Amino acid sequence: MKHAKITDNKWHQLGDFKYVIEITKPGYVFKESGTYTYGGYTKKELKHFYNRGIVKE
Repeated sequence: MKHAKITDNKWHQLGDFKYVIEITKPGYVFKESGTYTYGGYTKKELKHFYNRGIVKE
């Protein structure tokens, strides 16, 4: 994952998710959600979400 990082959800407080993926490239969002952060229960799930694409805001 070149333009995103997976972190613990303690900082973001996105529901009851364990992990959060956050885009590190300014001006880009996830193609599917239109946001720059997204919560998930596993790292594998978040990697799959990242692979669906990012787009310029």
